[in-house]
Amino acid sequence: MMSRNATCFDPMIFVSVVGCLQSITDGSPTSILNAVNKICSRYDTEFSEDAITNALQLYDTFAIDFTEVGHGPIMLPFRVNTTYRDLSYKSYKYFLGNYNNSIYYGSALLGFWLGVLMLYASVNWGRRLFPLRRQRRFVKAMQRYIFASATFRHKNYDAVLLGRFEVGLMPKRIESLIIAAFVIITAVLTGIKIYWDPDNTIYPVSRYPSEAHAKTVFISRIVADRSGIIGVFLMPLLIVLGGRNNVLQWLTGSSFATMIVWHKWISRVCVIEILIHMVCFTIALDTRRASEYSELYLVGGTFAFVAMFIILFQTLLFLRRRWYEAFFLFHVVLSVLTVVGSWLHLAPLGYGPFMYAAVAVWGFDRCVRFVRMALIGVKSADFTLIEDTIVIKAPISNPQYYPPGGHLFLTVPNGIHILQSHPFCYVVHSDHITLFSKVKEGLTSSIAKNLVKLPSMSCTMPVLFDGPYAEPASINRYDNALFLASGNGIPGMWSEALTYAQKHRDRKVKLVWISRTTDWFADELTMIPSNIELSVYHTGVQMVHESACESDKKSVDEKGSLKPIPKRSTIQGRPDLQDLIKSEAVNAQTNLAVVVCGHPVMVDEVRAIVARGDWDSPAFVDLFVQLQVWA
Repeated sequence: MMSRNATCFDPMIFVSVVGCLQSITDGSPTSILNAVNKICSRYDTEFSEDAITNALQLYDTFAIDFTEVGHGPIMLPFRVNTTYRDLSYKSYKYFLGNYNNSIYYGSALLGFWLGVLMLYASVNWGRRLFPLRRQRRFVKAMQRYIFASATFRHKNYDAVLLGRFEVGLMPKRIESLIIAAFVIITAVLTGIKIYWDPDNTIYPVSRYPSEAHAKTVFISRIVADRSGIIGVFLMPLLIVLGGRNNVLQWLTGSSFATMIVWHKWISRVCVIEILIHMVCFTIALDTRRASEYSELYLVGGTFAFVAMFIILFQTLLFLRRRWYEAFFLFHVVLSVLTVVGSWLHLAPLGYGPFMYAAVAVWGFDRCVRFVRMALIGVKSADFTLIEDTIVIKAPISNPQYYPPGGHLFLTVPNGIHILQSHPFCYVVHSDHITLFSKVKEGLTSSIAKNLVKLPSMSCTMPVLFDGPYAEPASINRYDNALFLASGNGIPGMWSEALTYAQKHRDRKVKLVWISRTTDWFADELTMIPSNIELSVYHTGVQMVHESACESDKKSVDEKGSLKPIPKRSTIQGRPDLQDLIKSEAVNAQTNLAVVVCGHPVMVDEVRAIVARGDWDSPAFVDLFVQLQVWA
């Protein structure tokens, strides 16, 4: 095959190429000139239109048949076999055109997600700015059957089980529809415009034992290029959607939980595309080119795929929840290895800018995290173990910096947990911030074991905060608000209810908390203002730390509350959520915002109740789920 520098520097080959281009373009010197200069631009060589005209004259006068060239130096321009030329042109037009098509299809998938983000922006900003318009029948129907419903029955935040193992979470119905559309569109774009040409000159049948073998190799190469390029297009998007500081989340008004759903599913599709790319390219790379396996770009690509596959496996829900710290550390390390391996694979092939974009997105997220941590600085925090909850109090000087319903990522900069960062809900006071976390495995378990050994079950430790990250429910334009919390979901609901009640003292606000233990949050409940109707449903006692000091044990009354719950309503047992929400909906004349955070089963039940809307009321009932699932 002729090299491009021969085309640009050997006079006879240059004339021959010009003559060939005359027959496959419109024949004008300008068209031929553009084609030649495109070929030779990489060698800083440029021709004039006069050079093309002279070359055409030489070609018409002196060109000989290709078969007459022989094996010596080429002294005259030559005419190629027109049949072979046409077949080669057709073959390369299809082969190289597949690269263009792949780029178009990758761009189309990005366009699909742009449309999804615009849909979410219109819905989320619409519910913030125009809640009264949501009372229309069409909007209510969309709310009931599409936006507020779980995909199947009740399950959304409650884990899907495979035997005894939690394998994942079922997306909401609107999310499932979008995911299904994305998967179908990706599959179609990966497979369209792919066909076998037995007369192609790139993978000719004569090179292989049979036509079937040649066809397999040819189709595999086309599919490998298509799937690889589509996968590359998705990589920067999945990285931006998985970051804490997500510009797309801010612009669309979506929750972090929604962004993580997109991140997970785009990642899964991306891994499948890369797997197809790897398998098909292995088939296309026949044994005569086996030496390429040792080249750096293939080693890097293989390395990146292995890292991505391990990431995909370790994101199974039961692994994340059981070994969250290990998951978090390996996820970060493997993600870095994926980016490095991908860059080694893609940069020599001209796709390095995609990795630059991915690294830029990742770097932006990390820089913002460090800036947030630097703004807050190292704090000396008091840790106290109350029942099965760790209460952390840290001094602050600017309470307005911490919006209601938010969370902070806490790092304890000592010991084995120095590289770990865990989310904690908070409550803001005038001079300090209080964070709450139920004792689980990992960091909280380690802290609890140390605290329980101390007489007062409290100590002081330095901490670093990354945040705040807040997604308060957009309910300021709603006339009535019902806040539902269970267990450790109360801090966010308490903060949002308090803020809403302070802004709108003439509106009805009800806060319901369902919990087995209450003492760890009793101090905050004493701050409830008069225009919040508080109901605490006390479902039992759970004494988990037998080594607590004796004086603390004696202060527990028979119903399990160490301190009395203020203001009006403390009820033993669980509420009927259907009757509770129905009662509030019937009494609301215009609209009702139902804001919920707590145990996944309760959140799913509330979602199902609001979606069904089994009550006779003119009020529009809107649901705001504030539960964030971290593992």
